[in-house]
Amino acid sequence: MRIFSVALIAAIVFTCAANAEDNLTITLEEAIALALENNRLIEQAQEDRESARLELSAARKNFGPTLSWNSSSMRIGGRNYHQERENRYRYRAMDKETRRERDINLADYPPYKSSNANSVTLSIPIYTGGQLEGQIKSADFGLNSADLILENTRQEVKFQTAQAYYNVLQCKNLMKVRQEALNNLNEHLRVVQIQYDVGNVAMADVIETKVQIADSRQGLNTVLGDYENAMATLRACW
Repeated sequence: MRIFSVALIAAIVFTCAANAEDNLTITLEEAIALALENNRLIEQAQEDRESARLELSAARKNFGPTLSWNSSSMRIGGRNYHQERENRYRYRAMDKETRRERDINLADYPPYKSSNANSVTLSIPIYTGGQLEGQIKSADFGLNSADLILENTRQEVKFQTAQAYYNVLQCKNLMKVRQEALNNLNEHLRVVQIQYDVGNVAMADVIETKVQIADSRQGLNTVLGDYENAMATLRACW
């Protein structure tokens, strides 16, 4: 019965180890590709790089010609409407004839209800005391710095992903070694138990083997925990 219990526990541990080994189903290249595509640090560096590019573009535009267009429209009604009509047509009468005020009949003129104005301005910076040039140089330096940070981030993520991947492989290999050692001890216990039953060995041999099995099982459980931690670290790179 004791042998059966030990064998059952060993089988459970072996099943856990086998399931852990099945978790890693991608290659190192695939793991790195996932990290480069989804890592949040790289995404942040890319956003910072795009912001730096837009700042440089804006600085260069300020150095070139600027075209602006303004338009205004005014609608007149009530007292202001009649006053504006009177002023407008009186000025025309004065300008064309004697330039003296005279009474005019507003009904002889078309209605005046609105006023519109448009203006177009083209400005070119000629001399700014080096201010615009300094802005362009600063923005260009910012873009170069963002490019460098982005590349360094990508290389760091690749290194961390590869390191985490190899840690997982190392834990898998260690699990195999620990599992094989546990299997050998279980077989040894079976043989020792048979020898003890026929009186060939002492009880101390059986107890010693069981202690070794317990230590080996504890070591395997520790490696299983290390494997799960290594997998979590690897997934964090994605």
